Amino acid sequence: MKKIVCCIKLLAISLVIASCEIFFDIPVNLNLFTEGGKSILIEGKLGVAVFVCSSDDVDKFKDQLLFVFKGAEYDGCESSGMDDYLVFKIPIYIDNQDDGKPVDDEIANLEYFDPENGDRELTFSFPPGLKGKLNLLISASDEIKMDDINIRFHILPDLTPLNVKGMGVYLNDKPYQFIDTTLNSEFSVRIPHYGTRVLLSNETKEFVVFSTQSYNF
Repeated sequence: MKKIVCCIKLLAISLVIASCEIFFDIPVNLNLFTEGGKSILIEGKLGVAVFVCSSDDVDKFKDQLLFVFKGAEYDGCESSGMDDYLVFKIPIYIDNQDDGKPVDDEIANLEYFDPENGDRELTFSFPPGLKGKLNLLISASDEIKMDDINIRFHILPDLTPLNVKGMGVYLNDKPYQFIDTTLNSEFSVRIPHYGTRVLLSNETKEFVVFSTQSYNF
C-alpha cells in the first residue's frame, strides 16, 4: 500500500505521517445515561497513522494532538498492517444535563435524551472549542481531509432486546441506508464520512448515531 505525505503545520510544525487515517473508538454504556443525573467522563481511543513511532517530528505532533484534545493522554504506538498508529486516551462526556449545552467546550459530548415523541436518540458532538481546533488541524494540512476521520461507537445496550433505528450509518461495519432492527447484544455503529462533515460544520451541533425514533420517508 502506497503511503502518502501529510504536512501538518499547526503550531508552525511540519510533520510527515502515513495514510492520513485518524480514528476514534468510543465505548458507550447506555446505562450511564440518567437524565438529570451527574455527567460522567468516559475514555475513548484516538489513533493516527504515522510512518514511524519515534522521531523529533512525531514527538512534536504528539504535543499538537494533546493541544487539540483537552485532557488527552498518549498511550503508546501500535502496529496494524503496514502502518504504525500513535494512540491516545481521550476524554468524552456522558452528558446527563438536558440543557442544550455541552458539559465542556473542548471535550466531545454524548447525549441520550428523549425527543418530543418520547423515543430516545444517541447524539454525538464536537463542541465549538474542540471543533475549532480540529478544523485548524485539517486546514493546516494539504492531505488530511474530513473523510480521513473515522468515528466508531461500541454500544452496550441499557436493555435487551433493543430496537435500533438509524439512517446512513454502518452497523457492525456493514453500510445501511436505513436501519430498523432489534438487537440482543453489544453492537457497533460507525458514522459515515458525510456525518464527519456534519460534525465539523459550523452550522450543525450534533449527529444522531442511532435512535428508536420512526423515520417517515
